[in-house]
Amino acid sequence: MRARWWLNLVLLAAVAALAALAWYQPGKTPPAKSPTLTALKPDEVTHIHVARPGDKDLTLVKRKGRWYMTSPLKVRANPVRIKGLLRLCTTTSQRSFAYKPAKAAEYDLDHPRATVRLNDTTIVFGGSQPVNHDRYVRIGKRVHLISDHMTYYLLSRATAFVDLSPLGPDDHPVGFELPGGASLSRRDGHWHARPAKALRSTDEVAALLQHWRDAQAIEIRTYPPKQQKAHGGQGVTIRLADSKTPLRFDIVSKKPELVLGQRDLGIEYVLPADAAKHLLHLQAPKAKNKIPQSPAKANPPAS
Repeated sequence: MRARWWLNLVLLAAVAALAALAWYQPGKTPPAKSPTLTALKPDEVTHIHVARPGDKDLTLVKRKGRWYMTSPLKVRANPVRIKGLLRLCTTTSQRSFAYKPAKAAEYDLDHPRATVRLNDTTIVFGGSQPVNHDRYVRIGKRVHLISDHMTYYLLSRATAFVDLSPLGPDDHPVGFELPGGASLSRRDGHWHARPAKALRSTDEVAALLQHWRDAQAIEIRTYPPKQQKAHGGQGVTIRLADSKTPLRFDIVSKKPELVLGQRDLGIEYVLPADAAKHLLHLQAPKAKNKIPQSPAKANPPAS
C-alpha cells in the first residue's frame, strides 16, 4: 500500500515538472508584444483635431487638466468621449506595411473617412478589411491595420463631445433666479430669498445646489437662433462666484423631457422630466414621521 502511495507521488511530481516545462519552454524566446499605433501616452495629448468629410472640423484642447471644445462649439468637453479618442494612442497595430500613394485607393486612403491629429501626430482613417473588418489607417509613410473601435467616435456629431453636466465642476453658484419669481442670493455667508417666505429652510438651498451639481443630460442637442427667438422667456439664471456673466438656461420644454437651452453656447441639455421639480423649484424638506398617539392620549377623558 505504501509503495503504491509513493508511486502516485512520484507520478504527480513528474506531471507537474512536465507542465512547468511546457509552460516556460526554456530556451524559447517569448513572442514580442505587438507595437502600438503611436508612441504617445494619453496624458501627453493636449490638442485633438478631427476632420470629417461633409461635417465641421472638431477641435479639442486641454487646459489645466480639463478638456474643452473650441470648434465648432465653445463648450466644456465630455471626458468620457475624450478618453475614447485617446485610446488611439495605445491601440495595437495588428500589421503594418509601407504606404504607396499609387495604391491609396485600394485602402480608401485617397478619400479618408476621417483624419485625426493628436498633438503633432496625424492619423488618416481609410477603409476596412472585408474579412475581419479591421481598419486601414496611415501614419506618415506606414499603413497600419487596427481593430475598428474608433470610427463610431470619429463620425459622431459635435454635440456628442459636449459635457453632459449643465453646471461645470469649477462653477460655484451664489445666486438663483427661478421660475415664478423666486430668487436666492448668498451674502455674508448666508442664503437669502425673495420673497422671504419662499425659503423655509437652508436644507432647500443645499438640495437645490446638489441637484444642479449632479444633473446629467441624457442628450445634447443644438439650440439654433430660430428656436431661441421662438422661446417664451421662462428660464433659470445662476450667478457664479468667479464670473460676472451668469448662466442662463431657457426652459424650452418640460415634457416629455426637461429641455434647458443655453443661448450663448447654442446647445440644449435634455434631461429626464422629473428633473424639473429638483432644478426649477425649492423643495421643502421631508416632514419627519410623527409617532401616532393612542386614542386615550389623543382625547383625554373629561374630569
